[in-house]
Amino acid sequence: ATFKQWSYKPWRDESDSDNVLFISTHAAGDVKEGMGAKYASGSQYTGMFYPGTGAESSGGVLNIPLGPRFGSKEFRVAVETHMLPRLDRFKPDIIIISAGFDAHKQDAMNYGLVELGEGDYFWVTDRLRSIAEK
Repeated sequence: ATFKQWSYKPWRDESDSDNVLFISTHAAGDVKEGMGAKYASGSQYTGMFYPGTGAESSGGVLNIPLGPRFGSKEFRVAVETHMLPRLDRFKPDIIIISAGFDAHKQDAMNYGLVELGEGDYFWVTDRLRSIAEK
């Protein structure tokens, strides 16, 4: 079967001004057999992990795809090396956080592939707060 990738970005388009920056860290990519992905029912999952796209970054959109399987270490490295420097250069007046809790290790929606914990959400919020307070 052929998978057609499309892009839907309701949060930003070419007509927006340059004073909006959208940053997304997310799982993306093909899930392979042997990765241990499971549906909530316990049956094995192989296929495209949501969102499956989102590798492109341009203008006021910074996408940080972390692969189909990641944990605390990979997430924190991505935040430190990609998200925070870009946000610091942007010098925001306000930061709005939409923390997807489907990345939590106890959420079955991520098929057992993403393993963030409460400490990761606290840590990233604290790091974003430090940028906001500058």
